[in-house]
Amino acid sequence: MKHNLLLHNYDWNQYLNKYKDLERNCINNESKALEHYINLGIKEKRKIFHKKSFQFVNEIVDEDLFNNYNWQDYINNYNDLKKNKIITDYDGYYHYVKYGKKENRLIFFNLIEKETKIINTKIIDNGKINSLINQYLSNINKINIHIDTSNILNLNMIISNLKLKSVPYSISNFIISSKFPWGYFSTHGIQEIINTYININKKIIVFLVSDCFDKLNIPKNMLLFRTSLYKSKREYNEHILPYVWEKINKPFFILKKTTKPIISFCGQVDGHRKNFIDILQKNNNLICNFILRRDFWGGKPNDPNLIEEFSNNILTSHFVMCNRGRGNFSMRFYQTLSAGRIPILVDTDMLFPFENEIDWDTIIIRGKNEEEVIKKLLYWWNNKNIEEIQEKCKYIYDNYIDQKIYFNRILNDIYLKKIKI
Repeated sequence: MKHNLLLHNYDWNQYLNKYKDLERNCINNESKALEHYINLGIKEKRKIFHKKSFQFVNEIVDEDLFNNYNWQDYINNYNDLKKNKIITDYDGYYHYVKYGKKENRLIFFNLIEKETKIINTKIIDNGKINSLINQYLSNINKINIHIDTSNILNLNMIISNLKLKSVPYSISNFIISSKFPWGYFSTHGIQEIINTYININKKIIVFLVSDCFDKLNIPKNMLLFRTSLYKSKREYNEHILPYVWEKINKPFFILKKTTKPIISFCGQVDGHRKNFIDILQKNNNLICNFILRRDFWGGKPNDPNLIEEFSNNILTSHFVMCNRGRGNFSMRFYQTLSAGRIPILVDTDMLFPFENEIDWDTIIIRGKNEEEVIKKLLYWWNNKNIEEIQEKCKYIYDNYIDQKIYFNRILNDIYLKKIKI
């Protein structure tokens, strides 16, 4: 736990008041109380008092969990909590940690806070996005959605920043399924789970994060959002789920034009990428900024140095090669947009999100083969405003793809019947 979190989130005057022996040892202010707790109080199992609680606690709060979820929504969603005098934010957090998590109770992400971002020296007020999300929520909560909590850990990994009121199953019109594990690849296994909903007289919403691109038998009462599929084989109730969970968490800046276009790639080289990389490297009109690895994330997906290297590789290039991996989609495609850089790829019958609203061919370069992609790239470099396109890529990500807004937008479109079931 960082010292500043302890200092700002706990009431050290209460600590001093509870333990009178501290004053006798000249521990008489907040900073000294904090220092005592860190050096001795933890070992002595002394209790500290969270500022948002009415009671002393025995353990330090997980501040990320505490601050990223709305604990009043958690309390209001379960009538038994108020009956048991679970009232404050901390009380709700503490109940969830001790009991609610084991009971598969649902917790709700906070909405994004108002923030500003610098884009080419211009300030963009994301309070407008807050307003948009609130508008979405007013619609979403009219369609009576029940969140299935039977395997809630699956769903908590997928749905982020969604402040949805879950209604009881008996009065619901829609159910958001939690049965599908993150990254589950078995076509047979996925189909078996889908089949459990065939005879249910409700409308089912499924978010499937998987490399599986095989054709599935989807019942008429289901909307399936999946990360991997072929556009030509999709069913009418099947939609693309963009990979919204990892983005480039660095300030956006416009990369000025250089003598030649810079194309980057950092990652594992496999069958769908190797040929394109070879062709790019042989083209004297391009600058290739490649970091080639044998394994996914170099075999160390959580290594901060590799993550930093990956981010910088994208940010220092105008274009990023985003061919598919094992599934018929690219995580890198969405990460590139998040950085305000331009994806280039061989289109393997891909479906892109919001195709009825976004003219993707104005911000990305795609072609049927490698040669067509390179031809378009060089044409863009000589004839289009590359800096303006970078801004458009960033705009599309922030207003459509970013996980702060994506799920709210999708459910709002269901309410407006832009997405039909």
